[in-house]
Amino acid sequence: MDGSHNHEANLNWINRFKESENDMTSYAHLSKIYDQWQENNDDLKWADYIEKIVLRHCAKNKGDGTDNSLLLLDLGCGTGGVAIEMAKRGYDVLGVDQSSDMLAVAKEKESADKVQFIQQDITRMELFGTVDIMICLLDTVNHILDEKKLTRFFSLCKKYLNPNGLLIFDIATPHYFEKVLGNQLFYDIKENYTLLWQNHVDIKKSKNSSELIFFIQQDDGSYLRGEDLIKEKIYNVETIENIINTNGLNVLKKYGELSFQKPSINSKRVFFVVENSQDEWKNKLGNTAIGKRRKVLKP
Repeated sequence: MDGSHNHEANLNWINRFKESENDMTSYAHLSKIYDQWQENNDDLKWADYIEKIVLRHCAKNKGDGTDNSLLLLDLGCGTGGVAIEMAKRGYDVLGVDQSSDMLAVAKEKESADKVQFIQQDITRMELFGTVDIMICLLDTVNHILDEKKLTRFFSLCKKYLNPNGLLIFDIATPHYFEKVLGNQLFYDIKENYTLLWQNHVDIKKSKNSSELIFFIQQDDGSYLRGEDLIKEKIYNVETIENIINTNGLNVLKKYGELSFQKPSINSKRVFFVVENSQDEWKNKLGNTAIGKRRKVLKP
């Protein structure tokens, strides 16, 4: 997540937001302005970076996709910007997200027909076959609040990733949550909406919550008022690496800030490049790496 502006004041309106046992943010109204709100996260720039990682670290140039293209699965694809951009570059792309509202926005975009979008929980995904590349971007992993669910997520990545396949994902760092977001008020004012975002961080409990109030202009000139609560878990690099290793995957590299430099203590993000090493790979599905787009994901 990225806020356009911030204010040092800490407004405690959020007492009305009660803690929910449901980890899932609704995105029912937020999906309509999500791309504008996150405009600083340029889809082209992220796709460029992912492609460079693939060229640098992927051991294969042919895959299970259509016409032997690399079959790429975007986990937590949201409104589909990066997934669609990767499809334009010749990858055979599948996009999975739990939010039907975010996927509805994705399916309306230009070239969305190049991607198969499907609604699933990435911690419980079911595939009929395996893929060559997995990506999970924009701190989606931080949205997995329970370490048991995170362990299951990486276990599923192991299960559905081809030998020598890559999993590329990022996490927002403790530094980002504590020093960049902190307990601040952010605001974003556009011609068609206004959004207020009160952030709360609890480093001791490794939790971050973002309480959003927004007003979205309607066709008749009136404004729709909405609220949402986004919760994230603050993970350190060591915890992530331990869970990855436990699931039989191999961390090839860690990078910071959409770069190929080592992460620093001031990095806002850490990118992990993870391989399903061929000598460790055990295909629990048998010979089911089918590589045909419309048959890979269960509906």
